Amino acid sequence: MIGSIINNKYRIEEELGRGGMGIVYRAGDTLLNRTVALKIMNPELVQQQNLLQRFLGEAQILVKLSHPYIVKVYDLQVMAPGFFIVMEYVEGLTLTRKIKPSATETIPIPYPEALPIFKQTLQAIAYAHEAGVLHRDIKPSNIMLTAHHLVKVMDFGLAKNPQGLDLTQPQDILGTPVYMAPEQIKGLSHVDRRSDIYSLGMTLYEMLTGRWPFEPEKNFFVLAKKIVEENFPPPTRFNAAVPKDLAKIVMTALAKKPEQRFQTAEKMLAAIEQFEQRTMTIPAPPPPPAPTTIPAPIPVPLKPQRFWERPGFMLTASAILLAVVLGVYRFLGNSSLPSQSNPAAVSPSTSDSTKNPPALPRLTHSPLLMELAAITETPALLKKLSDYQQELKLTAGKEADFESLDGCYLFVCEAQNVLGVFQLKKNIYHAVNSTTSYADLPEKFSGKTAIWVQEHSVQ
Repeated sequence: MIGSIINNKYRIEEELGRGGMGIVYRAGDTLLNRTVALKIMNPELVQQQNLLQRFLGEAQILVKLSHPYIVKVYDLQVMAPGFFIVMEYVEGLTLTRKIKPSATETIPIPYPEALPIFKQTLQAIAYAHEAGVLHRDIKPSNIMLTAHHLVKVMDFGLAKNPQGLDLTQPQDILGTPVYMAPEQIKGLSHVDRRSDIYSLGMTLYEMLTGRWPFEPEKNFFVLAKKIVEENFPPPTRFNAAVPKDLAKIVMTALAKKPEQRFQTAEKMLAAIEQFEQRTMTIPAPPPPPAPTTIPAPIPVPLKPQRFWERPGFMLTASAILLAVVLGVYRFLGNSSLPSQSNPAAVSPSTSDSTKNPPALPRLTHSPLLMELAAITETPALLKKLSDYQQELKLTAGKEADFESLDGCYLFVCEAQNVLGVFQLKKNIYHAVNSTTSYADLPEKFSGKTAIWVQEHSVQ
């Protein structure tokens, strides 16, 4: 297929992925001069009426949805011997690839970074629910992230359309079982938006911990028993950096009974926004105290002044007395008084008052910190930190997490590189070893990861 032109319009350029329903290609629209994605139905499935109905139903559903966080469907066309859907091409990566960059590596997403992604997903699903559309296959691999950190929810192939036409047979177990609600696992015919809420909760659980709340099972019936019967541990079991209030939101979405979950995506979104307001907003400073009112002075009746009470009398008398004392000392030959001929007798306090104040003492960093500060690659830094688990206290997050960590050291990382090392002292970032100016460090936190180290051996 690569290089071929379909329907005299679409040039196939690259295969993006494949599944049970068909293959997705990146293609060029030669007439409109734009890049699109083509989902071509597997020709062997065209003769199966129920599968063909699902494929056509996906296009009919998506073409009715217009939301910035949902992949847009442009057209549905016929080709020999089947059909294909023309969709918006999204350049980016799936949420699965962000959590699991490789088969052997898993990276939980710090909650300040995970929540903006998840809130966009909630808005997309809330919009679809309002249109009467259930997704029924929400999972990280169906959530795309663009280069501009925008979410695109895709693959509504298992959805139910607004007219109520069920695109699956009542007893079909479809979707990815790990993310399916207990009522879906049981094969119940009545599945509503609360089943999508469960799948959203499982997706957020994996984002925050990098794993599922149970061990993976290849046997479907063993897995189904866990989903239906077992109580899941909260995400704090696997990631202590997840706040308890956020963990409660996740576990509410994962409740076994639909009536115990959030009843709508809007309510789950509101709960997350309330959590952010409580934990991620800098409290406003207290208002200044009200000015005190000074009572007006009580007027005192005037009385005639004597000569020693007149203005300037005491100053004049003091000057005369000082002149008499100096004259007596010079007459007696006393050399201890300050004069131009005896500068050593000048008061030390008078001389020092013209000097700059002494500089603050420099901080002394331990050899361990300087060794860490010399590391420039993120994997090497993480490996080195793992060797000192008994000496260091670690966590990860973004700028808002470090405002109260006075005296701690921040290792700012981007992808595989360590951008710099800073010490936070009284809300000021002091560079230890960095090419980044610490003055604008908070602005450069956006989209970065930071690790803070509290080193007990620092003097």
